[in-house]
Amino acid sequence: MNTVKTLKALANDTRLEIVRMLLGKAMCIHALARHFHVSEPTICVHVRLLREAELVSGERRGYFVHYRANREAIQELITCFTDLSNIEQTSCQDCHCHAKGSCHCQSKGNHNHETSSEDRN
Repeated sequence: MNTVKTLKALANDTRLEIVRMLLGKAMCIHALARHFHVSEPTICVHVRLLREAELVSGERRGYFVHYRANREAIQELITCFTDLSNIEQTSCQDCHCHAKGSCHCQSKGNHNHETSSEDRN
């Protein structure tokens, strides 16, 4: 998953709402356009960006393609944010650059580096 691409795709109210809706049920472009009171080409652009970010996928049912949210991609995003929230802040004296003797901190001892629990092991 490209986290930046995923976050950019979700950084739009309409696309975020489309994902919310598609978590509940599969929908076609026509139904989404009616819900948002916009044209089908407008919804197609939003859905294309969500597909490129792997947040939604489509399944052809007769003439229409029904789109559904990709729960695995959303779970990956949740895991990414969980990992970010687990980063602990330590003092600069505990960082790896001091062990190597090459610290470039502007004020040694007062500057903080963020390190994950994995970095300290």
